[in-house]
Amino acid sequence: MKKRFSNDKVYSFISILDSGIMIWPVLFLFYRYKGLSFIQIGILQSICSVVTFTLEIPFGIISDRIGHKKVLIIGSLTNALSFIGIILMPSFTSLILVEVLSGVGDSATSGSDVALLFNYLNDVGERDNYQELRSKIRQKQAVIRFFVRIISTVLYTWNCFIPFIISVVIKIVVLFMSFLYHEPAQKTNAVGKTKWPWKDIKKEVLKREYLLYVFTGSFMLLIFCEISQYMGPIFNETNIDVAYLGAVLAIGSLMDFAGSKLYDKGVFGKFSCGGLSIVFGLVAAILFVFRTPITVISGYVICSLIYAPFSIKLSDGINRAIKDEHRATLLSIENQFDTMALFVFEPIMGIGFDNVGITLTISACSFLMLVIMTFLWRKGASCVQS
Repeated sequence: MKKRFSNDKVYSFISILDSGIMIWPVLFLFYRYKGLSFIQIGILQSICSVVTFTLEIPFGIISDRIGHKKVLIIGSLTNALSFIGIILMPSFTSLILVEVLSGVGDSATSGSDVALLFNYLNDVGERDNYQELRSKIRQKQAVIRFFVRIISTVLYTWNCFIPFIISVVIKIVVLFMSFLYHEPAQKTNAVGKTKWPWKDIKKEVLKREYLLYVFTGSFMLLIFCEISQYMGPIFNETNIDVAYLGAVLAIGSLMDFAGSKLYDKGVFGKFSCGGLSIVFGLVAAILFVFRTPITVISGYVICSLIYAPFSIKLSDGINRAIKDEHRATLLSIENQFDTMALFVFEPIMGIGFDNVGITLTISACSFLMLVIMTFLWRKGASCVQS
């Protein structure tokens, strides 16, 4: 019988609440308000990324050994402190500490929350409901983010501290909600206390199914991130009035919602992660090569629509491919693959942006992903669980 505050309910509430964080659309402006230069802002972002990358796997292993709930609470506390620090710390030097705290928090929470959710669903015999639950959460997140992108900028113009104060309150509520998670007793002590389970973890990492999902997710994340974060420069490159950027990004959020909704109705049921990545690559390769307003906007909208069900299928596939006792560790390693993909390929794509243009580079990289995914999934689809 489900408890009043079962892990699926806690996870859903925290995920939906966390999507109401308002600082991300205006953080760059706030740092400029504090007097930071562009170089200093870039350094701060790099510090957070390096800390996250360094601590991701250690925190995953610790989470699997001492309990996911304990590590999640530590991460939630650290994240709340980092948000408070953004408001209070006056200088670049002091903000370095904030970014370190942020990196620690992101590392600690990464994987632990999903591990608590998936292990719980396993225990109550509802493992097959994971995709449906993630889909419903994503739909609600998309709607909230649609309004956040609009409201946060308005509140910032009234008083630049308002979005940050609201975000701090949200993070504090998330911290207290984290205490409501229930740690399955048999999972906490699943790994021996005398040795680090390196051999078991290595065996899990090298499984073809796990690697297939991880590589596919990293490629998709790379392309979609480049499309999303460079929509402003893409507007300039294709002579679209930047005044329409907010509206187009908001439509992207609605497409995220629509993709999750269509997934619930079974529209994407016959597609594997590989199939969705191939369709995504085909759409981006064709529509971005023409460099016209209608094609690039259509490309962004359609890619947003496809990425939503892909993310749901990817998360479910990875969780099915790994063991409960190493879940947080393997999810952390997946996140490190994503970080490495961005770290390695973003500078390469940047060279393309400078020399041949953003849209043509995205088109070429999407075509390359299309070819690679077709090859990988033809060879490896047999190892994927249904």
